[in-house]
Amino acid sequence: MGIIERYITWEWTKWFGLGLFFLLSLLILQFVSEDLDIFSKANGDFDLGWLLIRCLSFLPWLLPVSCFLATFLTVAFLMMRGELMGILTCSFSWIYCFRSVIVLGCFISFLSWLFVIYGDQIQKSIDSNGPKISSTSNFQMKIGSSRLWYFDSFDLENKKGINLHLYAFDSNGNDAYRIRARKAKWDNNQWVFEDGSFLGFSSMEGLPLIDQEGKIIWDRAEARTDLNSGKESPLFNKKFAQMNLPEAMDDPEIHMLISRKPNSLSFLELGNVLGKYPEAGSEYLFPFRYRFYQLVWNSTACFLSIVCSLLVIMKNPQQKLGRLICLSLLGVLFFYSIRTFCDSLGENGILPAVISAALPYLGTFLLAVVYFVISKSLISAFISKES
Repeated sequence: MGIIERYITWEWTKWFGLGLFFLLSLLILQFVSEDLDIFSKANGDFDLGWLLIRCLSFLPWLLPVSCFLATFLTVAFLMMRGELMGILTCSFSWIYCFRSVIVLGCFISFLSWLFVIYGDQIQKSIDSNGPKISSTSNFQMKIGSSRLWYFDSFDLENKKGINLHLYAFDSNGNDAYRIRARKAKWDNNQWVFEDGSFLGFSSMEGLPLIDQEGKIIWDRAEARTDLNSGKESPLFNKKFAQMNLPEAMDDPEIHMLISRKPNSLSFLELGNVLGKYPEAGSEYLFPFRYRFYQLVWNSTACFLSIVCSLLVIMKNPQQKLGRLICLSLLGVLFFYSIRTFCDSLGENGILPAVISAALPYLGTFLLAVVYFVISKSLISAFISKES
């Protein structure tokens, strides 16, 4: 690495650190203002650790902004001091001068990708140290067209519910059985119900009954022959003190995740939702799938922000600083305009999630390339005309 390359790399690293520090400071001030009562009651060690973890979870979104600011400020100050023209006059290309910065951008993109992948562990640390919601009301689980679960209240941490109503249907959409229980718990990969009643209906699979061990058995002799859906009275009614239901292996974890907003889920949690949700093609998964690919593409934003900045700035090293600021603001406005538009397309399933998530990044990169090529052509044509 030559002296010029080391100098530019040092300048870029300095501005990157200052930009990241500034953004983190603003983020900490926002956290403190939002949870002022919590911080005033907690001890200092708790606050510092919780703030650090919260800030780390936002790094994948702060790093690309810091890379863009560092690249812009480095080139701007080199231009203001006349150093950039001196470097280029000595036949050093801008690719040679900034190749270490581009390599740093690739490394920071990889670091951002690690934060994206292991964001669930950071989120778990936040949930264990900071304020969290341990229970929710009106919790529901819909398992295709087979079962519908409804809890008046559900403990998200211990996977226990109060006042359960479970509706099961046969292949033709008719009632198969219903369970009402005062308590229900997910334990050892099966549901255990306490203090409730079981209603069995004649269905296409037969009549569901409860044996002496509290498990469901099916009387095939009472199978329903009428294929038309319709309301019927239960043929079996029994109260129970405790009952197991191995037939319905409906893990509540996935439904606990989709009860939250997609933006609050980590990368691995989003992957679990997309991989384990009973209805893979459900419209309900559109926002979660879009958020998943949005995190994937965001990991490349650090590298793309550096390259786009250099393409816009280095096409004419003699351009004024005010012009650079206007071009940068227009580029940022273009990116967030496409991002907002693609949010609607991806979250509603109008476009495939992988395409709608990629459009803001690839569109901005292509715009920078087109601007660089057109500007170079115009400058060359102008010089030829003057000659």
